[in-house]
Amino acid sequence: MNRRVLAAIWLLTRIMIIVRIGLLQEIEQDIQIYFNYSSNIFAGLVPYRDFVAEYPPGALAFFLLPRIFSGEDILLYRLFFVLEIMLVELWGWFLTDRFYRDKGCSEKHRNLAGLFYITVPTLIWFVSYQRFDFIPAVLVLWSVILYDRGKRVPAWALMGLGFAVKLYPVILAPVFLAYAFRHKTLTADFLKGVPAAVAAVSAIWIPFMAAAGNRFWVFLSYHGQRGIQLESIYSSVLITAHWFGYPAETNFSFGSWNLVSPVSPFLARISLGIMAALMILVFIRYLPLMKSPGRGVRGEEVFELPWLAILMVLAFVIGGKVLSPQYLLWILPLLVVVFREGSDHTRSFFMVFGLIAFLSLLIYPLSYRSMTELALFPSLLLLIRNGLLVLMFYFLLSIGKTSKAAKKTKDT
Repeated sequence: MNRRVLAAIWLLTRIMIIVRIGLLQEIEQDIQIYFNYSSNIFAGLVPYRDFVAEYPPGALAFFLLPRIFSGEDILLYRLFFVLEIMLVELWGWFLTDRFYRDKGCSEKHRNLAGLFYITVPTLIWFVSYQRFDFIPAVLVLWSVILYDRGKRVPAWALMGLGFAVKLYPVILAPVFLAYAFRHKTLTADFLKGVPAAVAAVSAIWIPFMAAAGNRFWVFLSYHGQRGIQLESIYSSVLITAHWFGYPAETNFSFGSWNLVSPVSPFLARISLGIMAALMILVFIRYLPLMKSPGRGVRGEEVFELPWLAILMVLAFVIGGKVLSPQYLLWILPLLVVVFREGSDHTRSFFMVFGLIAFLSLLIYPLSYRSMTELALFPSLLLLIRNGLLVLMFYFLLSIGKTSKAAKKTKDT
């Protein structure tokens, strides 16, 4: 398996996906939303002031770009949007390969990571390319890689751009600060890095805030009012209880299918607290490393900064009340670069995450109609998929035990 073979596989499979999507007459709900937003803007309407938008302002540029080339043809818009996402995906592959090359990894290891990177999106299938989540995921990857190289101001600026596009990249802020504290560069981050992130966000958000006033913040309240989404970890627990007689049903609201039960409003309220608790758990695990800069992650099996970043993303995904299949794309790029060459965990984690992606495909879209009826088979698939995500978080967290052996190795 060499680079040319991988490139041929990527090109062939993406052409197949483009052709298959092009044959679909039914327009995916998200594509319709992106097209409507761009059409409103082309008609002279101001986002947030003249129409409600559920996404941050930074995302709008990526919705507008395909509209420039497609005109009013939504099928052509979908084609250009898919091509846009595939170009972003390709840039992410370049970044992962460059990361490993800079770390001195062999071509064999780089090709294994590349094969994993190009395979998983095909397992998730159309969701990977008809949602825009690859964009913030690659921005997060790029930001982490830049920070790891010591280019911290650009890394903070990219993190700010990611936050302006999709809010979740802000979780890199505590990651960068914790890493800076450990490596004694915290002052420089506060004086240069944080202002760069704030400037990036402000440059994109402030014009819309000035135009829309208080209506600008509707996109935040929109997500705050959402219930327990059908594919979330909480939903898996409630569906399992439903098998033993606990009342539960589904409804469609806020653009997704949600699970409704007597306890679901309570779970929705505390989900943010659970997410925060999981993130705190990550930093508790990282605390010994912060106190002892000479110590390394156990066995030196992972790269420290990507390891910390992927744990935070997993905590966000697992603890959140929404877990759409495209959220797996947030995890993918970081999982590709987290393991050092020679780690015993690389293939195991790659295979498990590939299984998670395939189970997601079986759930959505292949059996989603029966999933909304709480049928047994898709519910079992969901329980297994979400259980594997939790186990992945646990085992990645366990790698973070500090190792005296690693310190002795460094000292010698």
